[in-house]
Amino acid sequence: MTMDDDVVRTWAGERPRLLGLAYRLTGSRADAEDLVQEAFGRLAVAEGVAQPAAWLTTVTTRLAIDHLRLSRVQREVYVGPWLPEPVEEGFADPGDDLELAESVSLALLRVMESMTPVERAAFVLHDVFGYSHREVADMLDRSHSAIRQAAARGRRRVREQRPPFEPDRARRRDVAERFLEAARGADLDGLMAVLSPDVVFRSDGGGVVHAARKELVGAERVTKFLLALAAGRPDGTAELAWVNASPALRLSAGGALVSVMALQVGPDGRIAEINAVLNPAKLGGIT
Repeated sequence: MTMDDDVVRTWAGERPRLLGLAYRLTGSRADAEDLVQEAFGRLAVAEGVAQPAAWLTTVTTRLAIDHLRLSRVQREVYVGPWLPEPVEEGFADPGDDLELAESVSLALLRVMESMTPVERAAFVLHDVFGYSHREVADMLDRSHSAIRQAAARGRRRVREQRPPFEPDRARRRDVAERFLEAARGADLDGLMAVLSPDVVFRSDGGGVVHAARKELVGAERVTKFLLALAAGRPDGTAELAWVNASPALRLSAGGALVSVMALQVGPDGRIAEINAVLNPAKLGGIT
């Protein structure tokens, strides 16, 4: 079997896992695809790679860290809140594992933005993908203690900043359906009942389309904003979708997708966060 055949076989077996890793590290489907493609390109010309899967994991992670360092400068001047690029189910392969599924939620990916690139890599590789601190240290060419500390700092950020999370998928869907029904009916009381008193609404327009440039906090304020938003798009349609392992609304106008609104449902059965992505450049992963 030629090396080309080996690369093709490895591509088929490892690409989904690597895409899931790169997406969690970058928050971008497009960037994840580019990084994984580059890693496989390097494998095709590399010599003496005894363990392709481990080699690709290391290369993909290092490419992602370099990418994150460059992206930090761009995100500092980003117009309004920056949110990850939403993806449909199956892209990041969350499967049935609750922790793995939660690790692709827009709410958690947004928290990961507060980590340094090394903290993020250490947290994702150790806490999400189950690599030991020693293995991560070898991948990143860092000391064991440095990686253990980096993962702990990332874990602490998640513990302090991640919004509450309802683990039951059926309950989350029920809350999302009630939210959609109330929004369609312009039901103020219905929306207030399904939103947490301290609900946070973020919208990412990237300066390309109109969006709120600051977070909105509080059920009454968010409800009034949502109703005004619906009234401003009388031709708009909304349907329930499942995005980033979470319930979401897929909003369209004139037959075109204009926004994806991810709902973070808390264990009290109310919505703790609404993350709305309107930037057209980030909607390519949703059909």
